[in-house]
Amino acid sequence: MWAVAANLALTSAVLAVPAGAEARTVPNIFSANSKTPCIYAATSVPLMRSFSRLTGKRFNCVMVYNNARPTWPWWERLWISHPPRPWMKVLEWAKAVPGRRLIISQPMVPDDVPANWRQLGAEGAYDGYAKHFARNLVALGLGDAVIRLGWEANTNADRETALGTNPAQWRAWARYWANLVRSMRSVPGAHFIFDWTVNEYKFPVPLSKWYPGNSVVNVIGIDAYDAGIPDSSLTPEQRWQELSSEPDGLDAVAAFAAAHGKPLSLPEWGLVAPGPAGGAGDDPTYVAGLAHWIRSHRVMYESYFYDPGDANLVFLPQAPASLRVYERYFPNGRRLGGS
Repeated sequence: MWAVAANLALTSAVLAVPAGAEARTVPNIFSANSKTPCIYAATSVPLMRSFSRLTGKRFNCVMVYNNARPTWPWWERLWISHPPRPWMKVLEWAKAVPGRRLIISQPMVPDDVPANWRQLGAEGAYDGYAKHFARNLVALGLGDAVIRLGWEANTNADRETALGTNPAQWRAWARYWANLVRSMRSVPGAHFIFDWTVNEYKFPVPLSKWYPGNSVVNVIGIDAYDAGIPDSSLTPEQRWQELSSEPDGLDAVAAFAAAHGKPLSLPEWGLVAPGPAGGAGDDPTYVAGLAHWIRSHRVMYESYFYDPGDANLVFLPQAPASLRVYERYFPNGRRLGGS
């Protein structure tokens, strides 16, 4: 999965609600430069609420991952519509306040497809499944969801989203992505926002080689974790500069998005533990760098990745210096009930 202080006024009316009070409605929180704060909280409403209490922040946007395994009927069905545990009622949470939104991370295919699924998808073989998935979402009242389709494909880590290893597969992947979007948009009541998400600097493939096209991409996302630099001799500032200037890093993806007239998103970001993954642990310079980057670019939303079950990550509740920076600058630099 791993893969601001100014100009952030759009959601302030909601974020300034006093602690303990509940906003009755929220505004349209996804515009080209809304910089909307979101969270992935391991599909746990209590975990999200505990993080809100800790930080004094309130979220009206939550990211989820759709379990599309192993067959197409699973791919077409949003599993959180029938959560197996009571604390996973994210859909119920979203419907409790009008205007709340979900970001749905959706694989390209389920497990049981043949090896040439990219080419088959490019030829339209799976368009019907996409329409059925869209109808299911609309029926659930999620016709305005963000769909993070085939996220982090450039890592080739998951068969269900993998970009492939050669230019022919990259082109087929992009055509298939475009087919899925067009099929989903054809369903009445569909007003989805489609996010094409790149993994930061890992396994770089030229972005132009697998970009599905301006007509189908609404927003260009980048998952940006504080990882991949094992050199402990770097200062925090040098580390930030190296991370942000990688070939497919923040600055490169931002330049690509600007060239295509698309807003940006940060669907996943977080701190990584020192060790083989090259993290720095409690790294307030990284959090401040992200805050400045968001302030300086046209960003639709950012989503903090909070899953205490992931041993590779260091979480803000256990990273006091980073937590202080987060509380000051994220989300939108507002505390509940404060200025």
